[in-house]
Amino acid sequence: MTGWGEATVPNYHGQFIAITGLVLLHSDDPTKLPLTTTKRGIDAASNVYAEVKDLMREATKNLTSFTYKWKKHEKELDAIYQNSRYVELPALRTMAQEVSTGQVRKFATMKRSEVKLPAPVNENRTARVSFTADKDDIAKLKNHYFDDQAVAISEVGEAAFNDALNRIKK
Repeated sequence: MTGWGEATVPNYHGQFIAITGLVLLHSDDPTKLPLTTTKRGIDAASNVYAEVKDLMREATKNLTSFTYKWKKHEKELDAIYQNSRYVELPALRTMAQEVSTGQVRKFATMKRSEVKLPAPVNENRTARVSFTADKDDIAKLKNHYFDDQAVAISEVGEAAFNDALNRIKK
């Protein structure tokens, strides 16, 4: 019903866990809202629902693109998430009125928020370091750095790299 896996929107994946969508529909005439006759579901055949769903897919696509851009900048993205705050619905409604909005092509009274999302600095200063090593030697490094054989090999490689780097910086 929300548009995941439709048109150009990818199927839902754990990478998108930070994405939350909220659609608020209001009308002085409730018969114009895309509700089923029980008033507990969405009427998927409604023109209003079709238009809103297009907007939801567009917003979802913008947000999935946001997560793709930040994939290689996980620490910086985590900092953004950690510094974010929960906003109650009344405050969100007020904020929505202050945000730049655009008209919706088929419904003159419907507006959509146009929010500028942060982008990572496009400075590509990282490179992948990869090599093969004897499993017994890897096990020795697991013990040396972590005292734990269950730790991922990538973490062992990163620890060894950081250790070597710290030694030459001194």
